[in-house]
Amino acid sequence: MLNDLTSGHPPPAPAADLIGTRFPTLRFAVPAAEVPLRTGPSQICGVRSLRVTWDRG
Repeated sequence: MLNDLTSGHPPPAPAADLIGTRFPTLRFAVPAAEVPLRTGPSQICGVRSLRVTWDRG
């Protein structure tokens, strides 16, 4: 399931279902190891940006 990038928590089920229904081929555009993480003195963890791609049907 996709995580909400602003909070680090899974989105509500209807949002996740909608994304999966509308974009069934959605995937990372870069390897997960290359996803830039937030850095700095803050204790907040997460990704800085997440590039995705999908196949147009």
